[in-house]
Parts: sequence; structure tokens; C-alpha cells
Amino acid sequence: MSLTELVKILDGDWDGNEMLRLRLRNKYDKFGNDAGEVDALRGLISGEWYREMQQYPGELGGVHWPGEVVFIYHELYGLKSAASPDGRKKGQPMASSAGASSGLDLHGPTALLNSMLKIPQRECRTCCILNMAFQKNLWSANRDVMMEMFRQYFRDGGFQLQINVMDRETLLQARTDPERFASLVVRVGGFSDYFCRLSPNLQDEIMNRTEFLLREA
Repeated sequence: MSLTELVKILDGDWDGNEMLRLRLRNKYDKFGNDAGEVDALRGLISGEWYREMQQYPGELGGVHWPGEVVFIYHELYGLKSAASPDGRKKGQPMASSAGASSGLDLHGPTALLNSMLKIPQRECRTCCILNMAFQKNLWSANRDVMMEMFRQYFRDGGFQLQINVMDRETLLQARTDPERFASLVVRVGGFSDYFCRLSPNLQDEIMNRTEFLLREA
């Protein structure tokens, strides 16, 4: 289709084009799955942006330092943004910090880390954050393996990891019984907060982050 046709469909928030939305979301490679061409494009765009940012002086002196840590802005800017051609609908959150779009890293934690290493993170001077979520059984049974995987990521040039150890069922229970789970803390993106205090959209985004299973390690 032409770009004009695609823009019209996005402006209409995929109305009447659900099959096309699912095709674009599920058929084609996405960042976070160790897909060479996609990851190389992400690294190229990121590197150019990092270098461009640092060419300009700051208002109070020094220079601008680029970073990929969004706190809760992936929700706020997602609310203000139209549908996007990766299958995201209008108003849904953007990707959380530097990682993959929620639920689209489908080939396990090693593939996600390999994709992240295609980003020139040493040039992302403020912070280049990757949020990851693991099931409790994986963390308990494979703690040493997980730690070595993280260490290797940092040896290869990774900047920062933020880890949630959780399960979707607990988060669903917390939504229906917030008083019982008032002390449940999750890592959001650059900070931690009580899950039950977050907006429904942000709760959805956290639950939609890929939970890596024991069989995927």
C-alpha cells in the first residue's frame, strides 16, 4: 500500500483493518528478538540521535546528554499519540525505556539482551535502561544462571537492567483486591512504585511485558 493509505488507516485507529493490524504486529520481525536487520536499524537510528543531541549546548552550560529512561512517559505520550504501524492502537503505551514494545520480545531473555547490545549504549550517556520480567520459578531455580547472563550483558556493553520477579496472576489479583496487595511493589521504568497506586493503563503495560518462562532460559 502507499504511505498515504497507511497514514489514513492509522488516523482511523485501524478501524475495519484488524487483520492488517495483526499481520503487521505478528508477522514481521520486531526489535527485541535478535533479528539482525531490525536490530541494526534500531542501532543506527539510536546512534545518530545520541550523537546529534550532544552537539548542542545546554541552556545552563555543558551539553545535552541523551538517555533512554522514560519513567511513566511511555504511558503519557502513548495517550497523546495516534496508532503506529507496528500494530499499536491509539492511546496505548509506547515501549518501556530502551526495550522492546510490550509483549513483542518473543524469543527469550538472551535474544532480548542481544538486541539491546546492537544499540551503541556507551553513547547513551544519561542511561540506557532495559526492563525485564521473570517468573518466580525461573528466578528461584536458576538464580546463578540469571546472574551470569546479566554479568555477560554488562561485559558486552550493556548499561542498566531493571528486573521484576513476578507473575501475572498475582498482578491480576492485586487489581481486584488492592487492599490485600497494598504493599506489592513493581519496577516501572527508572523507579519503583506500589502496583495498586499506578493508573490502569500503566498496570496493563507492566502486565503485558514479556514474562520469561523457565523453558525459555
